[in-house]
Amino acid sequence: MRTAGRDKRPAVSVIPEGFEEYERWPVSGVVDFVRREVAARHWLTRGFFLLLYCMVLGGITVGVRHYLRGALVFSEILVPLGIGIFGMIALVPPHELLHGLAYKLVGAERVKYGADVSKLVFHASAPGYLMDHVRMYWVAFTPFVVITCALIISMVVVPSWYGWLLFGSLLAHTQGCIGDFAIAAFFARQAAPERWLTYDDAETGDFVLLYRH
Repeated sequence: MRTAGRDKRPAVSVIPEGFEEYERWPVSGVVDFVRREVAARHWLTRGFFLLLYCMVLGGITVGVRHYLRGALVFSEILVPLGIGIFGMIALVPPHELLHGLAYKLVGAERVKYGADVSKLVFHASAPGYLMDHVRMYWVAFTPFVVITCALIISMVVVPSWYGWLLFGSLLAHTQGCIGDFAIAAFFARQAAPERWLTYDDAETGDFVLLYRH
């Protein structure tokens, strides 16, 4: 058994028979978990960065085309792009609400929202609700899929200035989804993902991983 973060134990009744706690992370320590999963170089996290790089390359390509057609680089491209990147904070509430909706759809009765603003960590949780890898995939990827599709569709129909603003938000939001890809990658890289469960400790707020030998 391995633990990380605070050495606090959940109520024993939460852990199903045959499972034991493998490790736990406080919300403020999830960044370390993400770094570890990125270092593991699973195809999900590698694909995430490839997608992000392709977005940047696509943006540069379109930007050059707009410039060659007479667009003003600073006022018509960089300004709205910057506004979109820094304005991505407006997408945090819908992102977390979509996590919460996904929790509800997979069966959680209670959803809780929180944040560690000092580390720019925002989260939705379902205290005490056990999830297998399939449910976790739904919860992890729902905001990414919904918001990405909404932004791309919007970029197609709005004028180019607003398109660059939306593209900036798309880049920033995608980058912010690394944690969702990391938890999905953890389960996906296990030889037997059905032996793993996760839940959020109702007392400490820790993210807990359980394993069945």
